[in-house]
Amino acid sequence: MPVLGLVGKTVLSMAVGARHTCVLAHDEALPGENPPPAQVWCWGAGSAFGMAGSMNDPFPRAPTPVVMPHAAAGAVDALASGNSQICWLSAGNV
Repeated sequence: MPVLGLVGKTVLSMAVGARHTCVLAHDEALPGENPPPAQVWCWGAGSAFGMAGSMNDPFPRAPTPVVMPHAAAGAVDALASGNSQICWLSAGNV
């Protein structure tokens, strides 16, 4: 089932917490072309500890692009999630 906000994207990985979901996805590429850099998208409930995807909306209902601090554009290699947190692997660093 398509997820609003991710149509036209290829999901590489997904991490699910108690009340949030994040995916690592990139725009679909045409055959023979290299895909663009992947980006992290999150949605769901924020908490007292932070926001799910956007500092402007603590409860985004649709996937929202996330700026990953300390990760160069396209450098997020993997996602992992716990009950109320998300971690990412970038160039061998968590």
